[in-house]
This record gives sequence, C-alpha cells and structure tokens, in this order.
Amino acid sequence: MHREPVVMWSCAIGGLGMALPAIVPRELVETFSRDGKATRAVPSAAAVAKALRPSA
Repeated sequence: MHREPVVMWSCAIGGLGMALPAIVPRELVETFSRDGKATRAVPSAAAVAKALRPSA
C-alpha cells in the first residue's frame, strides 16, 4: 500500500464496483431508476435511425 497507493485504491474501487450488484437489493435499484424498472428495452434500428435523422 505504501509503495503503490494508486494501484491499491484502483483495485479497491474496482472490487467495490464489481461487488455492488450483489450487495444492493433489486428493490432499491428499481426505486431509483427512471421508469421503475431495472432495465429498459433495446430500441429497434428503425427507431435509432429516426432519432438520428435531422428534423427539417
């Protein structure tokens, strides 16, 4: 830790990020999501193309 603090802290933060999905309850994730669901549906290619098309 004294020789390489950046490496130690980056591993600790990475480990915390990897552990959070197992630690945080699903109900809490759904509470703080925008639409009340943990995941959103993948848009179709046509919807993406329509959204990227400039409006005239």
